[in-house]
Amino acid sequence: VVEHRVDSRVLQLAQHALAIDAGDEETVHVVVHEDNDTFGAILSVYTSTDGGKSWSRRKVNDDEHCASHMTPHTALDPKTGMLHITWLDNRSGNGALAYAACTPGGSSCSANEAVSDKPFASYSYERHLPGWLAEYGTLLIDSERRWLHAVWTQPVLENNKPTSRIFHARAKLP
Repeated sequence: VVEHRVDSRVLQLAQHALAIDAGDEETVHVVVHEDNDTFGAILSVYTSTDGGKSWSRRKVNDDEHCASHMTPHTALDPKTGMLHITWLDNRSGNGALAYAACTPGGSSCSANEAVSDKPFASYSYERHLPGWLAEYGTLLIDSERRWLHAVWTQPVLENNKPTSRIFHARAKLP
């Protein structure tokens, strides 16, 4: 059992993502936002290689714990076993879609990268307002063509008002 405390004041922070290795059903990854006294507000990946009997924990975000890291999405590469993770992040104060990759078994995660090339026009937790971040996104691997695809909702300025739009980015995989 993976158990963690979340900030119940912000629903998006309570979301998690799951990835199961299709080639090894005993390997399970759970990505969660954590808010605790030891680590502060962080994004963690919990990995089990024994079907959930035991878990290891790895911090995903590489910044200080004062930013929010929420609504994670995962894609597990069936060829390499790499776990790809995206999430909404406000470490710059503006908001962005961030990315990291974790090695098979979750022993280490890469440096974080920004996926979105423009800062968000707003970073609001208020649901269904024009500048709402939303928690809808997808991370998908095209294993035949070796592309990683990310889709997310991002607030942009239109007529000096924030409104949410859907964005897509892709990156070539090895």
